[in-house]
Amino acid sequence: MAVSPSYSISQSVEDLKEVIWQVVAPNHTSFHLYGHSFGGVLAYEYLSFCLSDDRHAQYSQKSALPTCRSVMLSNTPNDLGRCNRDYDRMYAKNPLLFWQQHVCRVGTPPPLQDAMKHMGTVWTGMDVVAGYREAPLPHKKENDEMIPLLVISCTRDFAFDTSNGNVWVSLLSQNSSGHREFVTLENAAHYPFYENKTAYGEILCEFLSHVELQLSKR
Repeated sequence: MAVSPSYSISQSVEDLKEVIWQVVAPNHTSFHLYGHSFGGVLAYEYLSFCLSDDRHAQYSQKSALPTCRSVMLSNTPNDLGRCNRDYDRMYAKNPLLFWQQHVCRVGTPPPLQDAMKHMGTVWTGMDVVAGYREAPLPHKKENDEMIPLLVISCTRDFAFDTSNGNVWVSLLSQNSSGHREFVTLENAAHYPFYENKTAYGEILCEFLSHVELQLSKR
């Protein structure tokens, strides 16, 4: 199958910027950005863009984009090549057991069934993005906003292992621009908002409450 030229991380981040400009900007001056799985990769790259010198230059003709109040990453792999290999290896051993242990531990809820049924064909497969690894965030320039970042990793997720957690901790420690937090959630796999939604929701709510409290003090 021929791969669309739009199927890339850089183009997807450009699409995300355009969505923010077209959907968020007309009615809001700020927003919180949440990304799950590959969506977390795009959210991380958008955060990197917000901290880079390119942000205001690129959107000077449209004025500034709305302010990103925080970024939340959920089960986001930091090495897509390794993640893809781990997925293939575990799936090949026992597809049903793999799903039950590492994808969704409560079966396949109707919303997840519906999402998979309507999955776009262009976005199926990992070959084009398999070489991606998160790079350290740019260091905050003077007077730039400090954007809080939360990373949630679930111990049963197929993308999780000890090295994945260590890499995230290392990445977060290399940039102190704002609140940085890495949280591990036990007994949940790739879709924690179905499997352990109470604990998962509490993590998000606690983080957002902290962010809003800090912003209110400025």
